[in-house]
Amino acid sequence: MMQIVELHFRRTPTCDYAGVKSRAEEILQSELGCASTANKAVSMFHKGHPVKYKEGEVPAQTAILAADEPANFEGYREAIQQSWRCPNAEELLRACKEMRLVTEMMARFLSPGDRVLLFHVVLRAMIEVAELDALVFKHSQSPLEPKRQVLDLNPGKPHAAGNRVRPGSIDRV
Repeated sequence: MMQIVELHFRRTPTCDYAGVKSRAEEILQSELGCASTANKAVSMFHKGHPVKYKEGEVPAQTAILAADEPANFEGYREAIQQSWRCPNAEELLRACKEMRLVTEMMARFLSPGDRVLLFHVVLRAMIEVAELDALVFKHSQSPLEPKRQVLDLNPGKPHAAGNRVRPGSIDRV
C-alpha cells in the first residue's frame, strides 16, 4: 500500500520546493535530487536509497502533486466522524479550497522502516515550509492539524508518526 497524505490549503499555495528539499536533506543528513514541472509536480529522489528492478536501478522517490480539482468536502464525512485527534476537522477541511498530494513512488521494495522514514521526512519538511491548513492521511482517514503532525514527529526519530501508515511486506516480482 502506498503512503498518501493530502495537504489542504485555504488559499492557493505558493510553496518553496527548494526549501522543502533543503529541510528534508537537513533532517535526513543526505542529498536529495529534485525534479519539478512548474507548480504542479515535484519529485524528491532519495539518492541513498536505490531500488533494484529487473530493468535497472532507480532511487526511491517522494512526490508532491497538485490536485486538478479542489477536494469535495462531502467526501470527508466519514473521516471527520472518526477524527478523535482533531476535534475541529470539519472546520479545518470545510474552509480549504486547494489541495496537494504527498506520496511515495518507486519505494515498494525498501524496508517498511525506510519507506516510512523517507516519506515522513519529506512530509515534515513540506509541513514546516508550506503554509497548509490541514492534512488527511488517506489510508487511515485521519485529518490532522499540521502543527500537531510536526509535534508527533520526534526530531530524534523522524518516522515516529508511522503509526498512521502501515506499509505491508511486498515480495519482489
